[in-house]
Amino acid sequence: MTTGRQRLQQRVVTRSLQDMYKRMIHFCNNIPEGANLEEDDKAADLANNVWAIEEEWILDPELREELSLLQSMPPDEDD
Repeated sequence: MTTGRQRLQQRVVTRSLQDMYKRMIHFCNNIPEGANLEEDDKAADLANNVWAIEEEWILDPELREELSLLQSMPPDEDD
């Protein structure tokens, strides 16, 4: 049986996760597609914010990489 305190805790955690996810989406939506994070400091800051949040919530590095909202690609060799 769930107590009133446990239900409140569940609502608080659920709301916190929803808000954090919305914040991450906001960060992602402000990173230009194809941005070079080595050259675009604003985009790099936004990406680092997303990765920091993911690191706090998804402890396993392999799972975090698989589930990340951002996928980084190494620069082209030709550049």
